[in-house]
Amino acid sequence: LYIVFGLGMLCVILLFPSIAMIPGVLTWNKYLLLILVAFTGGFKHAFATNMFVASMCFLNNSVPQNAIGRANGLGQAIASGLRGLGPLLGGIIWSWSMTIDSGDSNYNVYPAYIYMFIPSAYSILHCWCFIENDIQKTWEERMKEKKQQQIDDE
Repeated sequence: LYIVFGLGMLCVILLFPSIAMIPGVLTWNKYLLLILVAFTGGFKHAFATNMFVASMCFLNNSVPQNAIGRANGLGQAIASGLRGLGPLLGGIIWSWSMTIDSGDSNYNVYPAYIYMFIPSAYSILHCWCFIENDIQKTWEERMKEKKQQQIDDE
């Protein structure tokens, strides 16, 4: 599910700034535009929320039962720090991108969205390549299966 929600998140990150480039968008009814932006933003938040929940499930299943509290505490501390750092860096990049003197200012917003796209894409790629398929099982269940596999191999 993490990969599915992550791919949805990547699509929304790429599409969100493109709303401003829809032909005739400035002549649209403001309520129609508000609905489109709210709908797109709602999907972004839904995907991000589900990605966070899935990553916390990965974290809980990657450690023994007696270490879940420490793992959750560390995971929440890192997540909280990144939630504080994200808007700071995003704001800096957004401000910088608005000072770029390009021929078409419609594209000036993309550096801030690329800043969101790259870490999201990396996390999905990392999940695809390096996280084992049995992560949905608890640590204890995986260790029990490994022991059983060792016994069967002998």
